[in-house]
Amino acid sequence: MNESMTENRRLLLVDDTPAIHEDYRKILGGRVDSSELDELIANVFEEEARETTTRFELTSAMQGQEALQLVEANQPTQTPFAVAFVDMRMPPGWDGLETIERIWRVDANLQVVICTAYSDYSWDEIISRLDGAGKLLILKKPFDPIEVRQLANTLCRKWELERAARIENEELSELSKRLAEMNAGLERSVAERTASLQMVLDSTGEGIFTVDLQGRVLSERSRMVETWLGDLSDTPCVWDYLCPNDKAQSEEFKLAFEQMTEDVFPFEVAAGQAPKRIERYGQTFDLRYREMRNGNVLDRVLVVVRDVSAQVEAENAARGVVEFHTILGNLFEDSRAFCTSIRELEQLFEEIKTCNDRTVSRRLVHTLKGNASVLGFRAFAKAVHDLETFMEGITQTPPLKKVDELEALWNEQMVQLKPFLESCDDDLVQVRKEDLDRLIDQIEHRADHVDLLSFASEWKLQPLRVPLKRLEKQAERLANQLQKKLRVCIDDGGLSMSEECFAEFWPTMVHLMRNAVDHGIETPAERLATNKSEHGVLLLEAGVANGWLELRIIDDGKGIDWEKVRSQAVKRGIMVDTKERLSDALFADGFSTKEQAAELSGRGVGLSTVREAAEKLGGGISVFSETGRGTTFVIRLPWQKPEIGALKEMKPPTSKLP
Repeated sequence: MNESMTENRRLLLVDDTPAIHEDYRKILGGRVDSSELDELIANVFEEEARETTTRFELTSAMQGQEALQLVEANQPTQTPFAVAFVDMRMPPGWDGLETIERIWRVDANLQVVICTAYSDYSWDEIISRLDGAGKLLILKKPFDPIEVRQLANTLCRKWELERAARIENEELSELSKRLAEMNAGLERSVAERTASLQMVLDSTGEGIFTVDLQGRVLSERSRMVETWLGDLSDTPCVWDYLCPNDKAQSEEFKLAFEQMTEDVFPFEVAAGQAPKRIERYGQTFDLRYREMRNGNVLDRVLVVVRDVSAQVEAENAARGVVEFHTILGNLFEDSRAFCTSIRELEQLFEEIKTCNDRTVSRRLVHTLKGNASVLGFRAFAKAVHDLETFMEGITQTPPLKKVDELEALWNEQMVQLKPFLESCDDDLVQVRKEDLDRLIDQIEHRADHVDLLSFASEWKLQPLRVPLKRLEKQAERLANQLQKKLRVCIDDGGLSMSEECFAEFWPTMVHLMRNAVDHGIETPAERLATNKSEHGVLLLEAGVANGWLELRIIDDGKGIDWEKVRSQAVKRGIMVDTKERLSDALFADGFSTKEQAAELSGRGVGLSTVREAAEKLGGGISVFSETGRGTTFVIRLPWQKPEIGALKEMKPPTSKLP
């Protein structure tokens, strides 16, 4: 049997008259049918009546001093005395009142029955001296046997219940422990218990309050609740009180609370749907929910509010440090490419501020977010994402004020990076070692001056591998963010071009990288399940064919779910009666197969941005995809052969993924 439920029928009899002890033993010493008494106990304590008989263990003391010694000797045991019957007059030693006072100093849990025919003290005097009226009863002599048995049974059971409560309270939280310590007697008056509880609640330093099953905030609460969250005099519903300025969150909270109180799902499951963190008056608070039951029936919900502002600030600071280190790592990895990307981002800001077309503006903002994210500016990208969300609810371009706020945040980042960006040197020209060796060889063999000039002049061009390497790094960073494994292969066709050529086009290519890594490449587990290598492969291929520069973005991922594309297109009213129209639907503005927009993708703006940029240059984009085998995007841009150097003609698209 559980220790907290062990019966205790040990009685201490304190009286200076031996005959009284004999009377007690006659009444309490045998086996007595207690069914009538148990029924009374069941009504009082709301428990099932026990179909048992009771035998008491009786110990006698003739004087108060002897009784105290017995209590002291039994106190360390698992079952000390439960009830003491104490005579009020016991000359020449202590009287009953002094005996009870001394015994309670040793065992404050002992239930006491004062037995007297006449007392030298009034009840008020007794109460004024004894701090334990809830454990004290008076039995008038001569005894009524039934009354004695009722008192013994009831007080023993009361002692057991109090002991069980103490044992269980030791396993509760610190809040419950403090409450138990301050409520040593379960029978204190309501006013005393309420005052003690309030003191405990206020001392926790947390916001604690209760809510009834209709969602009304009840009166039991700690002082910090209103200090942190505001006045509760109107006793609003909990969802309106905690989420006064966010209707969507309030409705979400209401739904979760209704699931809690329906008591159909486990409480922890329903509570998991309620908000776990809120912000009020510039502070951040965590919310925890506990069920309060009356037996097996849910009675109310306990809400615990904790101020975690300092913790959140520390976490944000730590994330800021990690983010800054990530940005620096990307900068030092390829400072020239990084600085080029920074200039492109700042140019995007200027275009956003002067753009008057909402659709174009959305594309520019989406491109700004994508390029900032792959460079490591995660917090800034989150702010751009919030601006995108705001733009979904308006029919015009974003207010200049919001763009200025975003640019101010960007400038703060640039101030931190300024000492490192100064190392960027736009005048540097990258030369392959093999090209330098070739030039030296031609000089040694006294090659024609015109040939030497033509060969050296090619170095002023930017190899196509430079922007392709930037795309490679973007794809690798995205894969790392999404916890995917990826190998990127580049074939630049040996091409070079002026750095200004397609300068406005390259920033939009981040959307194809995001599309390939987020939508195309599967997780390692998904790839292994389909007998693929856990590493996805992305091929960036370039070449010239028939006067066109062709860029191919090829992945070996899961391919495009054309049926899902068709379904989404039909919902949007897009005509997809032919294969060409179905393919073209992917590039429609605002089209996405994702149900919800995430920080990486899902706005339905990326592919339309790439197509618009390609068409602006007089080119176009097409897509080929096979379920389970991957996707290929082909971009064709008008190509003019540079005046210097020779270019390789690109073969027809027969590339195979490694």
